[in-house]
Amino acid sequence: MVSLTEVKENKPSPAEVDKAISEAINDAEASAKEVEEKIAEEINAAESQAEADLETELGPGATIIIKTEQSEGGETDDDNESNNDDSDSEDDFDSNETLQERVEALKDIMSPEQRQLIVGSISSTKNAIISLSHKTGTLLWYLTTTGLVLGVPLALSILHETQLTELEKEMNLQQSSNDILAPGASSASGNDETKK
Repeated sequence: MVSLTEVKENKPSPAEVDKAISEAINDAEASAKEVEEKIAEEINAAESQAEADLETELGPGATIIIKTEQSEGGETDDDNESNNDDSDSEDDFDSNETLQERVEALKDIMSPEQRQLIVGSISSTKNAIISLSHKTGTLLWYLTTTGLVLGVPLALSILHETQLTELEKEMNLQQSSNDILAPGASSASGNDETKK
């Protein structure tokens, strides 16, 4: 129950202020999650569009064939001679080669036009993601500040109204308890006023 001094000061308790702020923050976080989901959907759509554009430019039959090593069992003498020639080139193979170095080696396989197309689609996807993340950050900033600017004062005014209604209830209870304790006092004072 709210005491009379708390209502006169019109100051909410720190717990109530914390509750109002946490509610506003929770609302902002829920809005942020919705925006993140929308951004993820837009990114997926942009990536699929970039892949579709790449496929239309390169054609459906453009693939890179990776050669696999054959097992040594069942080889002929001609195969053994070619394997001896290959063993010299295998000495040049670096087992510590990184993935980036392997991808860079693929540039000799593709034509410059295809490389430009791939680089263009990757850069446009990257720019779209950066733009979306920037817009998302701005939107989250607006939602959070709006929630705090509008939500906290609203919560405080609602708290103030509840305190006033509780004070009225308390005063009505006190008046009714005074009437119960001294029922003749109100009727006696009414009789005195009628006599005057």
